[in-house]
Amino acid sequence: VTGELVSRFISFLKNKYNSSLSHAQSEKMEERLQHLLMRVSIVVEEADGRYITNSGMLLQLKTLSEAMYRGCRVLDTLRY
Repeated sequence: VTGELVSRFISFLKNKYNSSLSHAQSEKMEERLQHLLMRVSIVVEEADGRYITNSGMLLQLKTLSEAMYRGCRVLDTLRY
């Protein structure tokens, strides 16, 4: 669920960025995405440090990690 929310948020930001936004708005969204990705990376890092055997939790962690990496690519694209 969390991965899907992150993915949708990233898609939303990407679509908004492609439309005509002011420079200040795009910078604000970029900062928000960076903050969100930092929070997600902390969750993923903490989960990786634990011994998780529940297959459902492992699947959620994998989905969250993939969404985080997609978000990082979007952030890199926005910056460069």
